[in-house]
Amino acid sequence: MEISIHILKLLLQESAKLGALKTLCACGKIRSYLKQSEAFRLYGRRTVMAWVEQGLINPYKDGDLNASWRIDRVEVASLYAAIQLNKHIHYGQLNTESH
Repeated sequence: MEISIHILKLLLQESAKLGALKTLCACGKIRSYLKQSEAFRLYGRRTVMAWVEQGLINPYKDGDLNASWRIDRVEVASLYAAIQLNKHIHYGQLNTESH
């Protein structure tokens, strides 16, 4: 399978974004986790809950049974980027096969 220039650009852009995000977390400029409500707002409640149920992301609870949870910011951003890139790659293959 040959990677198109467009897909290569997307891969490099996402790599740079994730690297910057990881660096900002590591140096304390932003929190390294997202609260449950933040994750739901950014990625959608049903999407996040599906990822948790499928074991694709691991929530962490800080309190008792009623406590809300948090998730690793880089972990969820990496998963989201991978899903989006997969869609681009799959869509690109479908387009090239139909021509």
